[in-house]
Amino acid sequence: MLRKAKIAKKVEDEVHELEEELQGVEERIEQLEALRKHDWTTYVGLSTAIMAVFAIVASLNSNYCINDALILQLQSTDDWNQYQAAREKEHLFTLGVNELVDRNSSDPDFMLLKGQMKLPPNTIAPLPSADKAGPDVESKRPVARAFEYESKIREEMAKERDRTKKALKRATESKMQRDRHESYEKSAGIMEVGISVGAVAGLIRMKLLWGASLLIGLAGVAYLCIGWLP
Repeated sequence: MLRKAKIAKKVEDEVHELEEELQGVEERIEQLEALRKHDWTTYVGLSTAIMAVFAIVASLNSNYCINDALILQLQSTDDWNQYQAAREKEHLFTLGVNELVDRNSSDPDFMLLKGQMKLPPNTIAPLPSADKAGPDVESKRPVARAFEYESKIREEMAKERDRTKKALKRATESKMQRDRHESYEKSAGIMEVGISVGAVAGLIRMKLLWGASLLIGLAGVAYLCIGWLP
């Protein structure tokens, strides 16, 4: 009987140990199951990190575009100032030619010049050069001066056309850079919102909120792509 009691006691102890081990295994299984359920939080961190990179890229591009837009705007303003200066010079030379023509209206060369000046500015026919105006050009100082003024007028008109093209081109490029700056600025702001929502989703372990964070991030990427478009 004593031997049977010892054996029963030993069996009972072994069963108790097995029960404890089984309980530990069950607890470990529960922990692993909990980790399996919540391992998506790793992807939350990864997605927020990716959005942070996109936000930095958008911010850098935004700063570059606004600086470039300001430089182009200043260059366009400078071109318009040069256009105005050329316009003023053209006006002064035109006044000089008209004054010479009015003072010497009886001179045949001035009559030719006066007839040509009646044409639209862009259709003025080339006047005879000083060499073709006759052997006594030097003696006709007003005529030579009129031809010189007429040449200067053409030079200033060419400058006006050139500066107008450059000013309009740079103004257009400046506007494009400002538009791209706005797209990048929106992208960076939206990305920051997506990062914040993703962080909250990871803290409270809410997948629905994480999905909202991903959608916000996609919107930010869309604005970033719009800014990259030419």
